[in-house]
Amino acid sequence: MVEISTTTPIDPPPFPRRGTLAGVDHGRKRIGLAVSNSDQTMAMPVSTLDSKSRVHDEQHLRKFRDDYAIVGWVIGLPLFKSGDESPQSAVVRKFGRWLEQTLGRPVTYWDERLTSHAAEAKLAMLGESPSRDKSRVDGLAAQIILQAYLDHAPPR
Repeated sequence: MVEISTTTPIDPPPFPRRGTLAGVDHGRKRIGLAVSNSDQTMAMPVSTLDSKSRVHDEQHLRKFRDDYAIVGWVIGLPLFKSGDESPQSAVVRKFGRWLEQTLGRPVTYWDERLTSHAAEAKLAMLGESPSRDKSRVDGLAAQIILQAYLDHAPPR
């Protein structure tokens, strides 16, 4: 079984402790999305957005935010195994700033090391081929990121 980091949130801001949170696995081509229940105890994968342009992504993410009544975004932050930020971390932080400014909900980051591997392992356990459905991997990775955050967030 693949283990994922159980550290505390990276850059913990004032963050909503009630209401639906969105988990985000940001990639170069796709954005995996997951949601929590309103009590913030359980995460579920929802969808994967094929990222095409800021205008396209904004329209989709705005609808996602409104449909699920999102109160905050938990974005996976790609780190090196050492825990240091990777070059991709800067890209994800830029996306997070854009998301927070554009859609008006707070953002926090969570260590996403090994989440894609964990998602692939989960699909393999279900008898599905991760290489045949990359979008499924991204949605599951978003769920794993969000669930790890929920499991280690301060008590509500």
